[in-house]
Amino acid sequence: MSTTSTKMTDEQPRPIITYCIEYAESQNSKCAGCSRTIPNKSLRCGEISRKSKKEKKQLSKTTWYHFKCFPVPALLTKLPLEQFRGYPTIQPKDQERVQKLLKQGVGATWVEKFGSSNAKKEGDDAEAESEVKPKKKKRDDDKARDMTAELTGQNPKAMKRKNEQTARPDKSKQAKPAEVPKLPKSDMSEVAEISKAIQSSLASSKKTMALLADKKKKQQK
Repeated sequence: MSTTSTKMTDEQPRPIITYCIEYAESQNSKCAGCSRTIPNKSLRCGEISRKSKKEKKQLSKTTWYHFKCFPVPALLTKLPLEQFRGYPTIQPKDQERVQKLLKQGVGATWVEKFGSSNAKKEGDDAEAESEVKPKKKKRDDDKARDMTAELTGQNPKAMKRKNEQTARPDKSKQAKPAEVPKLPKSDMSEVAEISKAIQSSLASSKKTMALLADKKKKQQK
């Protein structure tokens, strides 16, 4: 009895180890394989260990690896991939690379089996890729401008300036309003008298026409 109890007390609980894969949420983690910083948003694998089932998950310790530096553990070769924590949430192209790596067997790493050039595909330097895209777009725009110049024999920028100048109205050619000639005061007074005479003549002719109309109506009766 004493021997059995001694063995039970001497036995230490086995550590619980699980694995995960995800995209790094910061640049605070370092790779246990190469001791380099794991870039933000790059694919990383973690080994999560607890001393026993009694230890809380919050107290667990995670050892991080670049995906290219992660050695395949024996546990992942025996369990379904769906039990590899985080695997269903990563991109399909990364899922294919995980499957390809696990087929290489226990202890295999991506960088050893497929080389460091292929490891660049995992997007460790996402910021550099985002900077390349605008440059490519600029080259495409320059190529389009060159094709326009070859086909038309004219510089597109010069054509644009010429069209803008053509669209602008020429102020010097715009019609100016006719100027009314100014008459001297003597002529102005004479014109005023003539105008009054014309108005009085019209008024008298209206009266005459009205009298004739009345007279005609009386004769008809």
